[in-house]
Amino acid sequence: MDDNERNVSKFTTIYKVYTANNFIVGIALTKNDTLKIESHLNRHCPYSFYDSNNKIKENLQKEISKYFIGKLKQFTLPYKICGTPFQIKVLTTVTKIPYGNVLSYKDIGLIIGTNGYRAVGLAVKTNPLGILIPCHRVIASDSIGGYSLGEGVNFKKYLLDLEKTYFN
Repeated sequence: MDDNERNVSKFTTIYKVYTANNFIVGIALTKNDTLKIESHLNRHCPYSFYDSNNKIKENLQKEISKYFIGKLKQFTLPYKICGTPFQIKVLTTVTKIPYGNVLSYKDIGLIIGTNGYRAVGLAVKTNPLGILIPCHRVIASDSIGGYSLGEGVNFKKYLLDLEKTYFN
């Protein structure tokens, strides 16, 4: 097994999927992601949510696996963004960044009509739907920026490299 295959198997296993009314509202790739996501959902999700062990989790697992081998560039499963109106606006904009492309926090701010680029960065950081909402495609103007999912910035670099490899 080469390094790429190890990375794929490492990240394709979903730790938890949070669902509400048959919508995905949160994804934890690692145990460490759960506290952040559950805290966010407890504050901002107006629905009862739970760790899903049903068909949604199974289908998401299949799509995530296809994504990591370059066979899926856009996810098809239903999800709902829970957050403040500003977070929802930012994350909805992030969903429109095409596979293999990036925008800066400043670019997102300009698109939504704010010069609060740090606020945009904080909204991106709260994303409970990592990978489905491709926050890894948002970078700082002068660097890769941060990343709070999985293993942090190294995972962000891995995702960007992965998309660059399969982009066409």
